[in-house]
Amino acid sequence: MNFARSHAKLRNSKARYTTTSVPRNRHSALCQRSNLEGRYSEMTFATSLKSIRLMHRYLGLFFAPTILFFAITGGLQMFGLHETSRGSSYLPPDILVHLSQLHKKGTVNLPPRKVAPPNSVKPDVAKPDGPKLEIAKPVQAPPPSNSLPMKIFFAATALALAVSTFTGLIMGWKYARRKSIVLLTLAAGVVIPVIVSFV
Repeated sequence: MNFARSHAKLRNSKARYTTTSVPRNRHSALCQRSNLEGRYSEMTFATSLKSIRLMHRYLGLFFAPTILFFAITGGLQMFGLHETSRGSSYLPPDILVHLSQLHKKGTVNLPPRKVAPPNSVKPDVAKPDGPKLEIAKPVQAPPPSNSLPMKIFFAATALALAVSTFTGLIMGWKYARRKSIVLLTLAAGVVIPVIVSFV
């Protein structure tokens, strides 16, 4: 009798163990699956972030010389240092004129200056007698607004762009593992625009 009771208790305990172990196994499998999916998503995000960082680095290295060129020449053009003004004896340097032409028109070649036609002597023609027409007086234009504060702001923007680009070059060089690729990318960003400008 005692043997039958102990055997029944053993069967009940095995049944409870099997019924409770199945949900636990399923729960642990689900946890492992979720952990694997989380790790995979983290690895995918890290890989994409690394690709974005590399793309940002080498695009910045390649276009950094062009950005510096546009920032510096644009800041100088804000104050009209690339051209002469009426009533002024200032003559801009030739290199600044050519760089400004490259900035605005994409070429270093200056357009030919227009030659004023010679003054032709008009024969005296007798004016017909008649009522004189009244010529309307020109309307005075309003005085121009002071653009110096905006020029200073844009010049400061150009300076900040040049400084941030230069510091980005320093950081790109310092934290790069393959410095030869950095040098090649930077050299390509200098050489290719120079070649294209003379094509």
